[in-house]
Amino acid sequence: MKRFSLALAFQLLFLAPMANASWQRILTCDGAVVDVNEGERRNLQIWVKDLNVLRAMHDQGLENLSFGQTEAVIYGSTLWHMDFADATGPKILYDRDHAKGVFYPQDFSYFHADRMQPLNRGWVGRVVSVFREGTGLSLQYQNIEPRGCAGKIVPNPNPEGGPGDGQWGSYCDGEDYTSIANLAKFHFEGCR
Repeated sequence: MKRFSLALAFQLLFLAPMANASWQRILTCDGAVVDVNEGERRNLQIWVKDLNVLRAMHDQGLENLSFGQTEAVIYGSTLWHMDFADATGPKILYDRDHAKGVFYPQDFSYFHADRMQPLNRGWVGRVVSVFREGTGLSLQYQNIEPRGCAGKIVPNPNPEGGPGDGQWGSYCDGEDYTSIANLAKFHFEGCR
């Protein structure tokens, strides 16, 4: 339950106020721009303006876009980072202590959008990453998927108030094995 609270707190404290924040352009590319929140420089957004990319995002079910929409904004933060070194599989981690703010274009290396859901001691679900790649910028969609329990399966002693939604007869007392599935990647050149 603690992880769900963290995810909810992140959404309430960081993502909800982003719509009313003051934004500074940090990077302009062909078909996309990246802005930083002037009040919390670990929060960023990408504006996707390339119509071919928008069409592909919609057609692949990656973003819910309205007919005729000519741009899409995706909010995120440097507070999340990917850990590929974990023995149980890739993880997305929340790291408030080491997340860096973005003050200049050269400070920007990546941010992740929060689309994950808590599962035992990890996070699963859609990961949307925006990162510098060469002289350009990439927008990548991936899923972190559970692949079984790395701990032991234990009976739920209190199905009405235990882990999960009260419907489980047992749960994983440990981390889950995870894998990552690449869904789509879009690249924008001409960044300045």
